[in-house]
Amino acid sequence: MTASFEELVLKCDEASRPHIREAIRCYESGVYRASIVAAYTALCFDLIRKLRELSESGDKEARRQVSDLEKNQKSQRQNDPLATKKLLEFERDLISLFRDKFEFFGIHEYEALSRLVHDRNQCAHPTFLNEGEPYNPPAELARLHLRNVIDYALSQPPSVGKSALVTLRSIVTSNYFSTKSDRAKERLAAAGLKNPRQNLVPHFVDELCFGYATKGDSYYRLPEAITALEATIELQRALAFPRALKDINKIFVDATPGAADAASEISVMIPEIGEQLDSAARTVLRSWVERYTDADKAGMLNEALKIDWLKDTAAQAVSSLNADDIEQMDISMASAEIVSQTAKLYAKAGSWSQANKIAEDFILPLASRFSEDDVHLFIKAAQDGTADIRGSRKFPDVLEALSSEENPLHKQHRKTISDFKLAT
Repeated sequence: MTASFEELVLKCDEASRPHIREAIRCYESGVYRASIVAAYTALCFDLIRKLRELSESGDKEARRQVSDLEKNQKSQRQNDPLATKKLLEFERDLISLFRDKFEFFGIHEYEALSRLVHDRNQCAHPTFLNEGEPYNPPAELARLHLRNVIDYALSQPPSVGKSALVTLRSIVTSNYFSTKSDRAKERLAAAGLKNPRQNLVPHFVDELCFGYATKGDSYYRLPEAITALEATIELQRALAFPRALKDINKIFVDATPGAADAASEISVMIPEIGEQLDSAARTVLRSWVERYTDADKAGMLNEALKIDWLKDTAAQAVSSLNADDIEQMDISMASAEIVSQTAKLYAKAGSWSQANKIAEDFILPLASRFSEDDVHLFIKAAQDGTADIRGSRKFPDVLEALSSEENPLHKQHRKTISDFKLAT
């Protein structure tokens, strides 16, 4: 479906809208030569504004270009004939400047806007015409130029190419980048990933993936880098996900020390990547899960359980978790497997102090999530005396929490608890 002009205008930065609307009004009036000239003018205004923004953000090349521009503008106001020539040259080279110095335009975009410059000259300069007849561009050509100017320039943020990657890196590595997905997505969208050029997304994904695995890189093992990768996939799935999957598969077979660990962490923290790994990468990830011993073991296994083909391996690893392991994770996010593991640990408590700590840290906070088998396990341990639970200070609180009507599973737990009380 063809987008309306108003839809296209709304994609533009607010400062650029008056100029492009003038070109659109010419088009709608059937004055196609004027429309093309006005579109070119809108493009120049927009690129100069972007150049100033880049200068203000600290880009040295942009600062130099703006300084030269302002110097020549001042000389031109003082009737310096050379200044006018220099300003015309500056305007003529604007598109090339943004392609070569800032990587703002790719080959296709540069060619499309170069055609606009050519057609604008045909429209605005009679001396360019050999026939002596006015150039009469068709409506379709004028509309194409309007669309290209909007899509390739006016709707784009000033930071693209190397400058954009530097900006994105500074955002992700700053102390203020959130590890919460929604906030990260909002921040990256505002920084240019909402409507980026196609080449920016793959390059950013590459930097995040390989940087996370490369010692000395500012993204190296940075949790925010994984958050940024996940947010980028959500913002630009068609471009970002295939690239990320390809990168991670490649990192898995890298012999560099720590590379496979980094790839494993990304695969587990972003389960949809882990789900679609190739066979070689799956073999490495399965071994990594079996042998993982870091302090955040419980949290990593909790995420690994979300990957279907890895679930059995992760569940087996969960059975080796102790109370100290589980204490390191956010217990409110615990999977059913980890909830059951806390029940098993409670059923093995060897002292009242240990039982009280497990009860306080895990059993009471998770009281509404235990299955009937989980409850039966530690109640039976208390009854049989195979665990030192029954005389512990927190045990009555556990029984109350399990049988409370506020517990959605209280009905199925009440019989187990009632039978225990009758037996004792």
